[in-house]
Amino acid sequence: MLARFFNFLRDGLDRYWVHWNMRYITYGFEHLEHRSCCLGNATPPILRMEQRPNLNDILCARYGCDYAQDPKMNSPLLLNGPLPQAFLDGAQEAAAFKAKEFIRMHAATICKVAFFRQVIILGKKEN
Repeated sequence: MLARFFNFLRDGLDRYWVHWNMRYITYGFEHLEHRSCCLGNATPPILRMEQRPNLNDILCARYGCDYAQDPKMNSPLLLNGPLPQAFLDGAQEAAAFKAKEFIRMHAATICKVAFFRQVIILGKKEN
């Protein structure tokens, strides 16, 4: 799976990869690079920091870091009504993975991507 991800990444090194706090060696692009190397891919493509905007940082810069209560991804969703049925927090995702509920995890990922898209589109309208 990592090999396929890095092949996909290699074709998009000129694009922006919007993420949510994926900036740590224990959780983020660096972790994926390290894991890939440990599995034998000595030279995974490296995505430059400028190409990985952190949506949470952008929202903090624009609205102040108190723009939402913690957990920051849940709160803006809740401001617009109840959390989508497919939404899973980190603990729920871990439980779904352990239970091999991959379709449920996929639905949660799509839900979060839709949230990113909505925030980006609304941000463009404000400019």
